[in-house]
Amino acid sequence: MKDRKVVLSPLQRILGEDFNPTLLAIIVRKSFIWVIITLLTTTAGALLYLRYTQPIYETTAQLAIKPQNTAQTVGLTSPYETIDESAQTLQKTVQVMRSNLIVERVVDSLPFKVSYFVEGKVLTQELYKNSPFDVTADVKNKIVYGVPMYLKFRRNNQFDLSYKIGRSAYSFSGRFNVPLNTKMFEVTITKDSVFFHQYSEKQFLKSDFYFILNDRNSTVNDIRSRLRISSPYPPVITVTIRDADPDKAADICNMVNDQYIEYDKLQKAQSSDQVLHFIDTQIDSV
Repeated sequence: MKDRKVVLSPLQRILGEDFNPTLLAIIVRKSFIWVIITLLTTTAGALLYLRYTQPIYETTAQLAIKPQNTAQTVGLTSPYETIDESAQTLQKTVQVMRSNLIVERVVDSLPFKVSYFVEGKVLTQELYKNSPFDVTADVKNKIVYGVPMYLKFRRNNQFDLSYKIGRSAYSFSGRFNVPLNTKMFEVTITKDSVFFHQYSEKQFLKSDFYFILNDRNSTVNDIRSRLRISSPYPPVITVTIRDADPDKAADICNMVNDQYIEYDKLQKAQSSDQVLHFIDTQIDSV
């Protein structure tokens, strides 16, 4: 009686004797259409998300802090004190940069009173420092803060302004460079001559622009909530913020550093004056 020798395929040698390549081929053939459909659906969804989702940019700025003990410099304290002056200085600096004191100065130094936008077919783009018109407003009723006000360019230096609060709709007609006075606000809208020299008037007549009057306190709270200040690598302090406009995010980070530097200069000047006054007093007493 002869013994039968079973010949295994390479896959059966790897996956085991019970593995059936023919059965696997049948299953793959039946499920192939669903694999293709799933692959196409996920790919299309990813492309649509990347195409029609507003990108968010993250900007980081760094500031190096050099601790300085003025009292120790003039010999009023011992150089062998156990207190970590560097750690205290960094912690104090981070708290000051996070405070409303610095953020309010940032908001007042940057053009945040009015935000400008243009509507596309799908996405809306903010025109930070890149708007074809400029708005100067005097708000009489705070209810208009944060309300989109749509501006439609007309011929002969005219425009239409419309907005909606709740169920009430408002519309006005005005002229550029001429104040428009309403019960809720007074605005003066001027054209940017640079834009109108570069582009034709037809492009502005077809575009949908709108602007938003921003409340100062709301802007301060918004920026402070998105601002991240830490010191992961002492003595360097890192300032980070995310925004849909990269230039706007960069301006905020740089301005936070600039405003703190100005604040620190004033504090050190006052401290130096106090030390000099103390020395003069001691000299007079001696």
